[in-house]
Amino acid sequence: MKQQGRRVFQIILAVIVLVTAIGGMPLQTEAAPTFQMNRTKKTMVIGSSYQFRVTDSASAKVTWTSSNKRVASVSRTGRVRAKRKGKAVIKANVKKNGKTTTYKCTVTVITQQKSYETDTVRLINKQRRRYGRPSLDYSAQLQKAADKRAKEVATKKYSAKRPNGTYFTSAIDMDYNYARAGQTIGCDFATPADIVDAWMNTAGTKAHILSRYYTDVAVSVYLADDGYLYWVAIFACRK
Repeated sequence: MKQQGRRVFQIILAVIVLVTAIGGMPLQTEAAPTFQMNRTKKTMVIGSSYQFRVTDSASAKVTWTSSNKRVASVSRTGRVRAKRKGKAVIKANVKKNGKTTTYKCTVTVITQQKSYETDTVRLINKQRRRYGRPSLDYSAQLQKAADKRAKEVATKKYSAKRPNGTYFTSAIDMDYNYARAGQTIGCDFATPADIVDAWMNTAGTKAHILSRYYTDVAVSVYLADDGYLYWVAIFACRK
């Protein structure tokens, strides 16, 4: 009888502890911070600057740091300045209500797009020689078309058509009088090696690079306001 009474007492005690624990839990919890860094990757040219932001952080304390100040420095307010070629990770440490959350953006600093264009043509020809194809000649006339297309691709991504609805070949100067023409495009690749590797690993673009019919080439690399590099290669041969 005493043992049974002891069990009843233990059960009652357990219920009291459970009710006390549940009663002590807050009915409402504070919402998690909704902070967000406006970029996670960005490409910049040496000498340029960019203002990073953390959204919904008006009432929070934000501390900015750079993993490599010699490549890209960052001010107290989040303005980044590109100094030399390389990569740096920009961090925003957001502190609110005693909690700190870290957001990161990888900044790639390049010298200038023109050197990338020359290197891309060189790597394209390297791939052609590797497969027994003759090297393509650089064409200043195709360069004008590639420059137009790179800017257009930045606004109308991954389209063979131009903003006016015509095909990409309409960007080629009529004086070139092409017989065949092809175009390869890409976005968000940091180096010429990266973009050429990507093109060579895709059947359609690889076919353009290795085509026996093309004799000329031009490459344009455009750094858009969104911080991404847009790449366009135009291949062609005259009539």
